[in-house]
Amino acid sequence: MKPTNIARVSFTKSALSRFTTLLNTPLAGPAAESGKFLSLIKESFRSSLEASTPPVAPTDSHLSRILSTEPFLSSGISPAAAPAAPAASKANIKKFLQNPLELFEEQCLLGKADAELAALCLNRYVRDGLMPEPPASISVPKELKWSAADIVLDGLKRSGVGEPADVLSNPKLARAVAESWAIENKDEKIVRWSNLAGKETLVARQNILFFGLRKILSLRGWESAVAMFMEVLDGHQQDWRFARREYSGVGAMLCEEGVKGFAKHPSFTKLISKSSVWALNLQMKAWIHLRFTRRVDVGVLYFKKLADHLSAGEQPALKSWYRQDVKFPVNLTRECLVQGRIEDAEMIKNVVEKIFLHRVTEGHLNEMRRMIEQAKAGGGIAGTGEEASKESEDMTDLQGMINALG
Repeated sequence: MKPTNIARVSFTKSALSRFTTLLNTPLAGPAAESGKFLSLIKESFRSSLEASTPPVAPTDSHLSRILSTEPFLSSGISPAAAPAAPAASKANIKKFLQNPLELFEEQCLLGKADAELAALCLNRYVRDGLMPEPPASISVPKELKWSAADIVLDGLKRSGVGEPADVLSNPKLARAVAESWAIENKDEKIVRWSNLAGKETLVARQNILFFGLRKILSLRGWESAVAMFMEVLDGHQQDWRFARREYSGVGAMLCEEGVKGFAKHPSFTKLISKSSVWALNLQMKAWIHLRFTRRVDVGVLYFKKLADHLSAGEQPALKSWYRQDVKFPVNLTRECLVQGRIEDAEMIKNVVEKIFLHRVTEGHLNEMRRMIEQAKAGGGIAGTGEEASKESEDMTDLQGMINALG
């Protein structure tokens, strides 16, 4: 006999219930005691994290993730040792709150450390305030100067988890390490990591550079962050094919932050001029100049190169069109017309018609045609250059563009 719908629903509920139980293993001990203990821990975490800088809004899911990490679990313990499990778990949580690096060192000696625990302990340590000297319980190798991040990386290496280049591909750990170096004023470590060569370190150094510069931006300001970025660019010796993508995200972030209060600062001008080094390609460089300086020559050059391919009877191989900013050709055309460059505007429109017709809406093309005809007739262009630049600003999401063009 076929099972009824009621039977199917009952079976499904039962299966989901068992599955949920497996995913959410309760703390050891009686239910009432576990509930009180969990509430106590949550309150302790909240009071500690809410007092940190920058402010953190802890959630139950965040606390559950911490409490489900290896040192705080009592699952997998033999029946004979079960009575001691709650005490061990409580002791580890207390140690995590008071001295997270000591807990991490203990787990390294037990062979139970991993990148997830390293990130949790280092984050807790950074938010709680860094110590000028290592705790007495931690032995620092002679070749390492006191640095919480270095101690964590060394512990993972000694435990056989992996070399720094491997474990720093984990974004949670990379962020904790980079922020620790920035707070400890060990900027040279961020620069050194960013200048490493080899495709095998690409993800790690990309993480370190991005998170490190973002922390320096918040700690010491935009000028310090740009100065470090320039130092990284000047010291880079590796193949640029591997570097542009990691630098594009950082350069875009610094441009977005700089335009808010440093648009006329010499460092901002230098950052934009260096886009020939850090921008992913000519298309991205054209976006940057239109967005931040209202320069159209780079965008015109980009479309002229496409026009040259068409004149030679070639269909240019294009990178992915950035669909979130389909008005880029419209904004570029408008700015060309504002600056009296009617021929350039018409060339852009012709290229768009022949190459990008299926990617740009007919409405946008009609807008370009209307503006050009209006300019030829001697009429003014609707909107000043500043308004065109503002519209480009509203439409352009540089990080999204980087993802699309990569």
